[in-house]
Amino acid sequence: MKSQNLKSLPSYLKRHSPKVKALFGNLYKYNQQRSLKYDPTTLSIHDLQIGFLVDYKTRTYQVFEHYEQSLDDHFEEKFSIIEAATDHNNQFNELIIFKDNIKSTPEIYVGVKVNVYSIKNDLDTEIRLRGKAENTYQFYNTNYFLEYYKSGLTYSLKDKKVIGPLKKWFYLNETRDKFLSIYQINSKEFEAYNGEIVNDAYFTDILPR
Repeated sequence: MKSQNLKSLPSYLKRHSPKVKALFGNLYKYNQQRSLKYDPTTLSIHDLQIGFLVDYKTRTYQVFEHYEQSLDDHFEEKFSIIEAATDHNNQFNELIIFKDNIKSTPEIYVGVKVNVYSIKNDLDTEIRLRGKAENTYQFYNTNYFLEYYKSGLTYSLKDKKVIGPLKKWFYLNETRDKFLSIYQINSKEFEAYNGEIVNDAYFTDILPR
């Protein structure tokens, strides 16, 4: 079976500016180097695609969105997963899986989307005025420290289009087992995520679509 993840990315690169090509170049090169085929009997978190089922902490989820994000000379993958048997009383039935190749940070982390104003009341205004986020934030009585800032573009595999430019501030707590991330998208939109650092062993029973 061949991955459909990058089907339209080469044609997109041909139509756009050298700057856009450069931003996505490293990401595309990486994906070309990794295997574009998968063995259904040995699937891992690194094979995830839209439609796949995956068990996480004894609950079964399905991937419904997948983004590739170029961050300077690095990349990040972002998967949105929703619990297959949704319990409307379960407020954590939608999770986000992040994977990156930034060597100084954990490769895989899982979290939930949080309200940016729960981090700081005027967070969006502050970033627009200062041009950057703060180096530390306290969120639910936990201090988070800036690990890195990067900028780039985000590409939706589901919609097969570039969503727009983005900036990312990534924070870790003192014990480096929890994260907080803030994204500025298209200069006006802000998103934030909070969760925990995980490893491959957290994901089991991965099934293709």
